[in-house]
Amino acid sequence: MQGANLNGSFQNTGLQFPVYNQVNQLKQSFRVFNTVNVQGEDKLWNSPLAPQLSYNLSSSKSSEDDPDFRFTDLADLRTSRFQDPTGAGVISDTYAFIVGTVHGIGPNGVIGADPNGRKYRTLDENNYNAKADLAETFTMAATNRR
Repeated sequence: MQGANLNGSFQNTGLQFPVYNQVNQLKQSFRVFNTVNVQGEDKLWNSPLAPQLSYNLSSSKSSEDDPDFRFTDLADLRTSRFQDPTGAGVISDTYAFIVGTVHGIGPNGVIGADPNGRKYRTLDENNYNAKADLAETFTMAATNRR
């Protein structure tokens, strides 16, 4: 389980009062990774000129399950209605979820982007690898030429 809370503010908004931003995330992940590797070398029979076999077999299985990823991006426009010399006063907060559009993708070149909500993801992957090398030893006969 992983949670995150980020706080900040938007700069240069042109508004009289600050606009604060709060991002909340809650994520739960389950991951499993299993691997098996077998390797070795063997001479095929007992002889100095026997072929030698080298092999490597491996397999891996991985899975990830993110059952419920929750995300919110909240804007807070904080305005001050009345403030006395000590700084105490009436403050009004206006909250809104941040949504927008992304240009350049999707049909008609515009797609709605809403980062708020829930997302689900599962991943299953299997890999198999096999390799074999056969090496043959041989001798060359030397010839005498005159």
